[in-house]
Amino acid sequence: MSLIERIQAYLETYYPQLMEMADEDGGHYFEHRCLFGHHPSLVAVTVDRKVQTITLQVMIGKYFDCHESELDVYRTVNELNKDYKFASFSEIDGALNLEYHLLVDSSGEEIPPIIEHLLLLTAAANDITGANVSFDFALDE
Repeated sequence: MSLIERIQAYLETYYPQLMEMADEDGGHYFEHRCLFGHHPSLVAVTVDRKVQTITLQVMIGKYFDCHESELDVYRTVNELNKDYKFASFSEIDGALNLEYHLLVDSSGEEIPPIIEHLLLLTAAANDITGANVSFDFALDE
């Protein structure tokens, strides 16, 4: 079984809500649309085409009000990057983007701890939005 097949099986086991979508770059892209509070959101896992990096992403839609100044948005993103050091925060078209990158072991033997890092990202998204979204990650199996 190839590494990408093992990653797909891992995600199906631990996070069955993630749906595989087409990826124009030849990689593998999985997403789950959800809500953090009243913010339409997206949880995504992207595996690059060479299976060298895995990008975990939580995008909180409509997080920034269109009336906020660019400086206020910049300050908010800066504060989040300071307060939550494990992830990278950015603003994309009014959405707050949380991102974390995992390197894949060059031997291809081990799958990185994807779910554990997704738990950190979703906990941060809950904290930031004041939501209480829980995910059914089956970590006990």
